[in-house]
Amino acid sequence: MRILGIDFGTWSIKAVEMESRWRRLEVLDFHEVKMPLQLSEPVPMYQAALQQLLASLPSHPDKIVTSLPADKVALRFLRIPIGNRKKVEQMYQFELEDNIPFKLEESALEHRISPDGRGSLVFTAVAPKKFVRSQLEWYQSIGVDPDWLCFDGMGTLNLFLTSPPDKTLGSSTVLLCDIGHSKTQVAILEGQNLALSRAFPWGSFKITELLAETWAQALEDAEETKHKKLNLVAEDFGGIGSESTEGITQLLRGLVTDLSHTLASYRNVTKKDVAAIYLTGGGSELKGLDGFLSEALGVKVALFVPAQIQSLKQDLKTKNAHRFSESWGRAQVFSRKAPYLFNFRKRDLAKHTSLDDVGNILKNPHLVKLLKLSAVFATILFVHVSIATVLANKQTKVAEEALSKVFQETFKTVPQKARAHLVSHPEELRKYVDQKVKEMDQKIQLVSQTRTAMGTLFKKVSAAFPASLKVDVNELEIDEKRLLIKGTLYQGDLNQVVEGLKATAFFTDLRLDQKDGKFEILGKVVSK
Repeated sequence: MRILGIDFGTWSIKAVEMESRWRRLEVLDFHEVKMPLQLSEPVPMYQAALQQLLASLPSHPDKIVTSLPADKVALRFLRIPIGNRKKVEQMYQFELEDNIPFKLEESALEHRISPDGRGSLVFTAVAPKKFVRSQLEWYQSIGVDPDWLCFDGMGTLNLFLTSPPDKTLGSSTVLLCDIGHSKTQVAILEGQNLALSRAFPWGSFKITELLAETWAQALEDAEETKHKKLNLVAEDFGGIGSESTEGITQLLRGLVTDLSHTLASYRNVTKKDVAAIYLTGGGSELKGLDGFLSEALGVKVALFVPAQIQSLKQDLKTKNAHRFSESWGRAQVFSRKAPYLFNFRKRDLAKHTSLDDVGNILKNPHLVKLLKLSAVFATILFVHVSIATVLANKQTKVAEEALSKVFQETFKTVPQKARAHLVSHPEELRKYVDQKVKEMDQKIQLVSQTRTAMGTLFKKVSAAFPASLKVDVNELEIDEKRLLIKGTLYQGDLNQVVEGLKATAFFTDLRLDQKDGKFEILGKVVSK
């Protein structure tokens, strides 16, 4: 399964592509598409950048993970003086209601309970459902429909906790500081437990703007100057001029003040000091920033560079992987080993799917019912590989029963025990069905004059349906001469499907008929 963790930044889209294999995740590549430093029309810019990023991938990801913006999520820490997890589960929502300005029943809620010897610390993330829906609409407007929505900062937390820079830290208290283009995210960790999380509007772009103004440079040139020439521990900051030095010092005081207030607040509440600060994110690339902050705060400051900790291919080690900490950590959620698995796309907010929703499922067809060896795919059932994670509980049982029934009818020779195992393990089922389709293609080609495998034609038809289209396909027939698709349209433009089929060069003379919501697409198959 290919997973793409995406971080939509204010001037670039960063993504980490990973593959899940036998309960382990492998990093395949880091991707970044930069946009103008000042966006006059954000939506078209994000659309173009996202299309460029997806086009650079060797294949479409099976799962996409991104986040809700910080301003749409309320993070709260509740102290419950009870160690019994079941009792804490029953109590924490009553405590939470008095700490948030909106109704819990109208919100998506995620939480983690951490016993700490003094009771339990409950970390909660709450997002009003209307905010989740509006963010999903925005994502869909730029061309992506994520499978998982976490909170801002969760990716960096997971990456840090699963790949600690110093294994001797143990239960030490550290501050993790992710400095971005326009904001900084900080988290205080007591061992594996999150004790504080906040964000403040300080980003390294402030320095870019200052250099652009004092040096009379374009923003892009000032950004380059910042990374190539500026050195915060060198005399005169690397020789950038007294005017720039004074201005940058003033800007950095803002960062130091926010970090000092965070440390002081934590110290006042817990009577503990932070042992070390770890920097990550694009803003941490500023030369000498770790030394500057260490001297200003009186605390050990170091860079968190996950590429030096995790096993990576040699060509990936040369990339500035710490810029991708957030997107990298997000992609890890499907390994289920990450300590924070908060997902706001659950239950009624889950990614829409059904047993015959072509809009989402055609991208991953996993069960083909082959009735005749004469190259006719007469009846097709589309089943999403992760039914159990995306359907509401009341739908899951029905979906699994339908899957089991069709699987039994299609592959009658599979023993019952093996059939039950495959139905409950979607990835193994996918591999099994793909292998059966491949075998059937080979047999069909032996008795057919066409050189085009039916499985290939089937996948071309599948790919022609965009994700924005909502339809039920009731009948799909493909043979050596004819293509026929019948169904019901709920949302979208079927002309997109026709154009998509034309673009494959496998189909010609296509005709679309629509009446009262019903549709029929008829065309000829081009043998190759």
